[in-house]
Amino acid sequence: MSILRRNNVRVTGATTGRPVVLVHGFGCDQNMWRLVEPLLAEDHPLVLFDYVGAGRSDLSAWQEDRYSSLDGYARDLVEVLEELDLRDAVVVGHSVSSMTGVLAAAAAPSASAPWSWCAPRPATSTRTVTAAASPPRTSRNCSSPWSRTTSAGRRPWPRSSWETRTVRSSARS
Repeated sequence: MSILRRNNVRVTGATTGRPVVLVHGFGCDQNMWRLVEPLLAEDHPLVLFDYVGAGRSDLSAWQEDRYSSLDGYARDLVEVLEELDLRDAVVVGHSVSSMTGVLAAAAAPSASAPWSWCAPRPATSTRTVTAAASPPRTSRNCSSPWSRTTSAGRRPWPRSSWETRTVRSSARS
């Protein structure tokens, strides 16, 4: 079976510019990027796919020995990048795909760069892990004070005092 079919790979957006690969987190599928996709598609070719077991991926491709750890999902990401010959793409991983991205970068360091990790909260930042796995790459948490994000005019989510302390202490390191 084709990797592109197995993972329901969809290429859309501009025909020129640096490609952007949007990787969903667990419990989601590529549809989670529907609000960001039109904005990025104006200037970049976009690659979206579903991990095996999610969205419109081929469910019969699921194998317990491959997908019982994050390594199997990281292999999916590397295989998609290699199949499309993407060597200069920006890879954006949401939530647990932050870690699958770290594993993919370690397994195939030349597959793509730079990597961008988007985690749901400060406690799941992969900044330290990423720096250890691949010094030239950095990761930023989408909810951190040092990343530039927009909330489309909405007020930001209120933070608990624990999360605020975590963000401030990690910003100093």
